[in-house]
Amino acid sequence: MNNEITREYVINELATNPIYEEILNKYFPINSDTKNEFRQFLWLQLLELKPGKLIEAYTNKYLTYLYVRIIKNSIMSDPVRSNWLKEQNKRKDFQSDIDVDNDNSFDEIEFLEEKKEDKKIKLDIIKKALEYELVRNPRFKVSYDCFNYYYFNRMTLREIEGKTRIQYSSVRLYVQEAEVVIKRYILKNNNKLLKYI
Repeated sequence: MNNEITREYVINELATNPIYEEILNKYFPINSDTKNEFRQFLWLQLLELKPGKLIEAYTNKYLTYLYVRIIKNSIMSDPVRSNWLKEQNKRKDFQSDIDVDNDNSFDEIEFLEEKKEDKKIKLDIIKKALEYELVRNPRFKVSYDCFNYYYFNRMTLREIEGKTRIQYSSVRLYVQEAEVVIKRYILKNNNKLLKYI
């Protein structure tokens, strides 16, 4: 059966199976222009994969995982590395309608998600990571403040925009920068932090 699976078959699966549109709806308003633009970008990413990659993902039952991973890497990763975010930020009129507020981007910090019994210690680790970066890099202050509003004060990105008068898309990038800093801090200090989690 696996020999009969072709790249075209997998592409058709991605195009016709409604689950993939439902996944996009989780991150974008249903009829938004941004979603339509991102769908084109996503298809380019999928079609540029090595020929056997899509077949392998389908055969080994991780096609949906691959699809979600490309989405998250594009809209929620380090803004410097994401071609999608770089392209959007070049547009002066860019106003994101990506539904970041309703998506827990900390799903990606697996180290913190694995153990849930001691929330206070985890929050302390996040604070230490942010404060460590702030001491190292005073220009991190804006990201530090935006992330504190977002994560600790539970403000939405729109509320932060209103409070700080920083454009929505920039607020999102500042929050994401802080998330990258936290991930890097955890990876760097993994062995030391394991005994506390």
